[in-house]
Amino acid sequence: MSRYLGKIYELLGAAITTVYQAGGAKGSGNGPAVKRHLAVLATLVGGSAITGVTIKAQWSVDGVSFFDLTSVNDVTGAAAIDQTFSTIVANTIQGQISVPDIWPWIRVQVKATGGAGAVGESIQVLANDAAA
Repeated sequence: MSRYLGKIYELLGAAITTVYQAGGAKGSGNGPAVKRHLAVLATLVGGSAITGVTIKAQWSVDGVSFFDLTSVNDVTGAAAIDQTFSTIVANTIQGQISVPDIWPWIRVQVKATGGAGAVGESIQVLANDAAA
């Protein structure tokens, strides 16, 4: 049974850059039998400089010091620390990764590829979890 956790990260307009920006740390409270799915959605405007979105998950035992986490691209099955999504359809980029959620704290970092964001553009990360 999955549980929808909602929007956990959002960047708007000029706050979208080509350098990783960390979201706030989230306490997971989950045990080792949970897999967290993180969906990234970029909404672009016509003529956008953004050509892709890269996301990575990080884990922590104290909510202060974070370490990169290998995630799995839910479409291709590829395992990597950095997962980039670059297919643009109707001014949106979508992708989804999954990570085992066995750490007390987790956060995501997101960056644009190609160029920075503009007014009217956004990148959101939505989360849900399911039994592994």
